[in-house]
Amino acid sequence: MRRNFYHNRRRLKLEQLESRQMLAGDVTVSVVGGDLFITGDNQFNVITLTATGTAGEFVVSGSGTTINGGGVPVTATGVTGDVTIQLGDDYDSLTFDTNPAAINFAGDLSVDLGQGYPGWLAMHSLSVAGSNNFSVAGSLTVAAGFNTSIGLESAIIGGDLEIAMSSDLGNVSIDGGSVGGDLSISSTGHHNVTISTSVNGTIRALMGPGNLELVDCDVGGDFVTETTRNVVLTRARIDGHVVATFNDSATIRTGFGAASPQFNHVGGNFIVISNAGYAGIELEYLNVEHDLVVHGGAVGNDVRLNNVRAGNSLLIETGTGNDIVWVHNSSADGEAAILAGAGSDYVLVGNFLGAHSLFVDTAAGFDLVNVSYASFVENLYVWLGGDSDQATVYAASAYYLSVDAGSGYDTVAIQYSAADHLFAGLGEGNDSLAVVGSLSRLSALLDGGAGNDLLSMSGNLLAGLVRQNFEAVGP
Repeated sequence: MRRNFYHNRRRLKLEQLESRQMLAGDVTVSVVGGDLFITGDNQFNVITLTATGTAGEFVVSGSGTTINGGGVPVTATGVTGDVTIQLGDDYDSLTFDTNPAAINFAGDLSVDLGQGYPGWLAMHSLSVAGSNNFSVAGSLTVAAGFNTSIGLESAIIGGDLEIAMSSDLGNVSIDGGSVGGDLSISSTGHHNVTISTSVNGTIRALMGPGNLELVDCDVGGDFVTETTRNVVLTRARIDGHVVATFNDSATIRTGFGAASPQFNHVGGNFIVISNAGYAGIELEYLNVEHDLVVHGGAVGNDVRLNNVRAGNSLLIETGTGNDIVWVHNSSADGEAAILAGAGSDYVLVGNFLGAHSLFVDTAAGFDLVNVSYASFVENLYVWLGGDSDQATVYAASAYYLSVDAGSGYDTVAIQYSAADHLFAGLGEGNDSLAVVGSLSRLSALLDGGAGNDLLSMSGNLLAGLVRQNFEAVGP
């Protein structure tokens, strides 16, 4: 018997995301011992809280949501303590509207927007609207789940501000106002966070894949972040330390791409640590009063500094991998070091002022190093390590200027530079050294090392010159 192929074939169809009917919910409002409690259910809660202008008196109204089982707003009086708002897991919206009158809470404010439903596109939201003040004398705590929007505009928080998001997707904007204590943000999913406020204490941000930006932000303490994506600082002033830790491929930027200078100030240390993955570190218009430290990951890093000042030491360590280090128009008041590690690396230092010394070590790999228009009160050391490398020192000055090419077939050029003591060692391999228009005030040692090496010289004033181990010498 012949089968009916079309009759037995499974029919394919598109399956849409879950479509939930937004059922009107109910919110209960009560005052117990001076504390205000607002509790929603697992239905659709949309509420607005306003103030009457009388101290401790607030009005809670609903849109498609009943209040205490009725369809009219409820006025809560005698609120002298904390405020606790807990909504359910369905779609919820909470608005603090200051247009009728300023909203001032005498104690702590705690808001729980619920967890939400993954796969459902409706969004939980918390916002502050209106032109009058919104203030919390104590601390503000916000907890939220999937797909949440939090907007705090011109909010004045006397204590700490803590925002915890336990699921994916969401946006947080803190614009204007002030935080008297610490500001903490934690998330496990993809969130976009913008902070443009004054924080008297420390900012701590523990985030999953997302974006974190500080804009026109004054921080009295430290800024500590651990994330797997992007951090941007624009016109931020941080009186303490900055510690940024990345656990995956990520970037940190300060002012890059801006049409005009976007200066950032850090009163303590600026430390970037990349534990894994690619790290893109772009620091521009940044003033660091103490140490500036960059620890790159092992996959490959792109580190760029432009118009950056380190008030003490500068350390850039990129680890293994093929790395780019670009330092331009910058300075260090203490020791400076660039440790590129194994791999084929490109190191460019230009228009740099060092109050002490600069150490450049590229280790093994096929490396390219260029130090130009740079001045050091003490020493400039360049170590190229193994493999075939190229180093150029152009228009640089130092007390002791040393280039050690290591093994491999290397090309070294020292041009229009000056030092009290000048050293160039080519190591093992067939190498070439060019010294042009340069000055040594006390001594100069040029050593070709093992192999067939070429030395070319012209227009130099080299006191105490010693040349050795060169098989060919040009003009």
